[in-house]
Amino acid sequence: MVLAVGGLGGLVARVLHADQPLVDPTLWRSRVFASASASLLLGFIATFAVAVFMPFYFEQLRGFPAERAGLLLSPLPLTVAVISPVTGSLADRIGTQKLAASGMLVVAAGLAWLSTLEASSSLPRIVGNLLVIGAGQAIFQPPNNSALMGAAPRERQGIASGVLATGRVLGQSLSVAMAGALFGLFGGVEAASALRGGELSGPAVAGFLRGMHASLTGCAVVAAAASAVALIRGRDESG
Repeated sequence: MVLAVGGLGGLVARVLHADQPLVDPTLWRSRVFASASASLLLGFIATFAVAVFMPFYFEQLRGFPAERAGLLLSPLPLTVAVISPVTGSLADRIGTQKLAASGMLVVAAGLAWLSTLEASSSLPRIVGNLLVIGAGQAIFQPPNNSALMGAAPRERQGIASGVLATGRVLGQSLSVAMAGALFGLFGGVEAASALRGGELSGPAVAGFLRGMHASLTGCAVVAAAASAVALIRGRDESG
């Protein structure tokens, strides 16, 4: 970690003094670009953990086969795919700020709801929950991506696209790290090991749910922060 922090500091120093930096630091002078890139990162930190935890919930806790678990997870990405074109078009007419902020608020509400999941929760309830989170992501992502790309000058569009892709991958990685840390902190690791060994006792189930609830609650808080950051772009954005 010390080497990583030192390397990051060296990278920043190099970028600030390079004649042709790989990432142009002047892009972050734009409040829109800075806000959009930060909310992008926070958005993926908040949402990617769902794809990590739900398969374990379905397969280890509920005992579903992998095919059924995959089918039950499909409503989330399908909702994103269906709604995203609509919100992208809407952002072109009314602007991105309110759409991005409201989308993350929907995600935060969906994650908070998902954090109350129990071992006996009905499948329609779980699918409905995933639909809410997917709808929030679909409302957030196209407008936020549009704001990020639109804030960069035409000759810096390639760099802005790289920032977008890097933010997505970094957010996904940090989401797994944060959610996993919270899961372990609240006793979920030992419970998951017991479940994997076939022990479906009350303590094992309760421990798994406690860890998952803590992780999803943390994700909901990050989603709310992403919504707040999306509002920072304010009047710098046309529309």
